[in-house]
Amino acid sequence: MSKHRIPEFLRKFGESNGVKDNNYYCYSDTDSVVGDTLIQTSIGNIKIQDLYNVEGEETVLANDSYVKKPSSNITTYSVSEDLKLNDNNIKYIMKHKVKKRMFKIKTLEQEVIVTEDHSIMVLRNNILTEVKPKDIIKGDKIIRLMHDVATPLEYKSDFEIEDLGIQEIEVYDIEVENDHNFFGNDILVHNSCYFTLQPISHVLYNPTDDNNTKADKIDDFIKTKIDPVIEENNKEFCDF
Repeated sequence: MSKHRIPEFLRKFGESNGVKDNNYYCYSDTDSVVGDTLIQTSIGNIKIQDLYNVEGEETVLANDSYVKKPSSNITTYSVSEDLKLNDNNIKYIMKHKVKKRMFKIKTLEQEVIVTEDHSIMVLRNNILTEVKPKDIIKGDKIIRLMHDVATPLEYKSDFEIEDLGIQEIEVYDIEVENDHNFFGNDILVHNSCYFTLQPISHVLYNPTDDNNTKADKIDDFIKTKIDPVIEENNKEFCDF
């Protein structure tokens, strides 16, 4: 729960301190799909690696990771908790190189290849649930996007999961506003979520501060501001 509330907290904190830039990328997971995964968007059916190359502001993260916010609004389909199909904004696209175990999720019509830590959205006990490939169980249903039909969603119980082994590969992901999932090759998967303190760093320390002072002030901000948000959500989860 906290992985989506932290960026919201940072946005509000930034706005209250005069920061208009709300590009907060929350690093909490590394969900990723391969580059040739097709996503149906408002600018057409496009490979996610090509989507990354659209015009926009790029941010370089650690470990050869890159994030780009499109310069104009681009939307894609997602599914809400009440199983309604929505058209939401893509907040950013990310790419990074990994050496991880890859899995192929395959129905009769489509297949999508994801990293071992990329959650697939399934219908489990009639509840929309995010599940890692190795944790999908009998009875789970893959959610498939249908085209040009009255019923846009299909729930598939006949699918296969193939372990492709460990691969060193460049992978991609997006964050989708509100629903936090998207269709890769017409199969519903979870999205990523990242954050950086860069947009509000100038209200945390002075540009003339040395690096140790900057690090201390950021560390204090995390301990006094961000950690309580995480703890509040942990308590809510434990109570649940």
